[in-house]
Amino acid sequence: MSKFTSRDFTKEEYETYQKIKPMLAFLYPVAFLPSKPLPLKEEAFERVATDPYLSVSEEEVKVFFELWQTRREYTQAICREQRYFDEQGRELGEEIPTDILLDRARILARIADKLDFNSHKRPRNGKK
Repeated sequence: MSKFTSRDFTKEEYETYQKIKPMLAFLYPVAFLPSKPLPLKEEAFERVATDPYLSVSEEEVKVFFELWQTRREYTQAICREQRYFDEQGRELGEEIPTDILLDRARILARIADKLDFNSHKRPRNGKK
């Protein structure tokens, strides 16, 4: 897994991400399920990048993977699963290193710190 980077992405990078996401969700429905992605080994990303059915440039795929790995859901998956998977969704039996788990747990803690639970109104007496 490539080293996690946190940076601001451009509008064009987000557009590239949005363009590629449905393709990968179709080609690899288990590993690239947007709501429950799996932590992938670097080799899995490399195999996906060379998939002949994925008709985008190498640079676009690189941008997609960088943005995909910064998503909260991906970070949660790393902390939840604690093991690597391949692009087909098969568990590889290799544990994610502790330093990566700690780094991602810190990221989730920062996300949780930013949540404002008071800004959401809860329904009363079952009413919406």
